[in-house]
Amino acid sequence: MDAIEKTIVGTWSYVEQDDMEPFLNAIEAPDFDKNAMMSSRPRLTFAVEGDKIVFTNTPNPTTDPSSVISYKCGLGEEITIGITQNVKMRFEWKDGKLVQHMHPTTMKKGTIEYSLNDKSQLLKVYKYSPENGGSDVTATIKFEKAK
Repeated sequence: MDAIEKTIVGTWSYVEQDDMEPFLNAIEAPDFDKNAMMSSRPRLTFAVEGDKIVFTNTPNPTTDPSSVISYKCGLGEEITIGITQNVKMRFEWKDGKLVQHMHPTTMKKGTIEYSLNDKSQLLKVYKYSPENGGSDVTATIKFEKAK
């Protein structure tokens, strides 16, 4: 957990996103989820409590407190959360990245990798690898540490 505390713990504000629509199309995201992802400018917060990572995603713009997603998970532990659908997920720390394995019920599974770039921005890289071969499809959201 030390490496996680030194790299991503804190609050991060949205800067920009790249290639989100092609990624959402590749994973066959429903229109509601696509619209929410394409229009949101989220604020992410990471904390560590003992052996658990506490993750909070606050959509922006939002005035509805029920749209804030927050959960706690240990490395290697599988949890299920309900957003617009049930999503099983598991975190691991690999090669300096926090990797979130996602298994949604109605979309194709993929991963999200959190790491810092050379500008100390948090990168949230979504990755889908087609099971029948072909090229990976990725999307990236960049965040800056909130002041």
